[in-house]
Amino acid sequence: MKKVLTLTIAVVMLFAMSVLLASCDSGEKSTACEGCEVGNPELEVSRKNPSCVEIGYIEYKCLNGCMNHIVILEATGHTEGEWKIDKEATCTEEGSKHNNCVDCGKLMQNKVVIEAYGHNYTWTTTVEPTCDYVGYEDGICTVCGDQQLNVEMEAIGHAWGDEQTTPATCVVPGEKYMICGNCESKVQTDVIEPSHVMETVIDLEATCAVPGSKHEECQREGCDYATAAVEIPVTDHTMVGDWIIDNDATCTAPGSKHYVCTVCTQPQTADIPVKGHNYEDTVVAPTCTADGYTKHVCSREECGDTYTDTPTPATGHDGFDTALTSGKCSKCDAQLYTVEIKYQLADGTSVSEKADYAYDGDVSGIEIASITGYSIVSTKINTIADYKVEVIVICEAIA
Repeated sequence: MKKVLTLTIAVVMLFAMSVLLASCDSGEKSTACEGCEVGNPELEVSRKNPSCVEIGYIEYKCLNGCMNHIVILEATGHTEGEWKIDKEATCTEEGSKHNNCVDCGKLMQNKVVIEAYGHNYTWTTTVEPTCDYVGYEDGICTVCGDQQLNVEMEAIGHAWGDEQTTPATCVVPGEKYMICGNCESKVQTDVIEPSHVMETVIDLEATCAVPGSKHEECQREGCDYATAAVEIPVTDHTMVGDWIIDNDATCTAPGSKHYVCTVCTQPQTADIPVKGHNYEDTVVAPTCTADGYTKHVCSREECGDTYTDTPTPATGHDGFDTALTSGKCSKCDAQLYTVEIKYQLADGTSVSEKADYAYDGDVSGIEIASITGYSIVSTKINTIADYKVEVIVICEAIA
């Protein structure tokens, strides 16, 4: 196709050049002048119409005596025509078709497939399907007459309605169920156990002195079921006003109170809980010679209970200087003395010992050591000058 088109264009161009050379003298314009009316049909000299694959042309004459001009007409290309059936399609077999160019008759598309139509069945039900069972139907194709016999149809399934209730009675169970809207079959969804509708009947009202009684009876019409009577416990006593105090409670002993019931007129007594002590604490600081402690005293006037705890050791005297001729404790202002202990033995000899502590008048505070082989018979205290105390310890040999 391309070779033919190229050859045709070359031939036309050679023809146009020969025309131009033949119609123009030396020095004439080689292009169209301003007076040329290309496209004016009255000046058309010659024409060749284009085909589907070949170009055409139109030659126009110039009024100014210039060379003739040629207008190239492009090839039109093929135009597809209507489809022509080669083989008709059926319900089960494919067909085919083709088409040609309307201008030159060239075959454009060949053996194009026409899809099989498929059967177009008309169905007739032979056995209707139910909620539980399948049905059957026959089909005949309206095109080719093909038959499909005894084709199974799905069961339609139940269409259950809203849940309904049949109440139970005293002796007969009830039920909950649904009804199918298609086949009116029934399906049970729940069982309601039989039961009485009981109501309590008071036979005797209870008081604070006497118990009562009651029983239950079924309220359904026609049912005479009843339970045995049971006791109703006595009620609480009724108090009007406040308790009367008989004995006040103390820190360690409960009290008592009473009131008179307005229903049975009997006195009702109760204990008043023990109050428990309400201690107030006082801290007693230690002194030079006495331990400190915390004192707890119950603040209730009728009690006065007391006890001590958390002892703190005595601090001892402070500020005595043995180099002085006199000395007093800087904390308690007590007069202090230096101490010298003399042990007088049975053989007449004596042993002296200088104490490292001060004597404040209490002999029990002087630490007197024992001597090996001797026992202490007696102790004597002598006060001598310069605030000194001499302790004479009489000893005897241990047999």
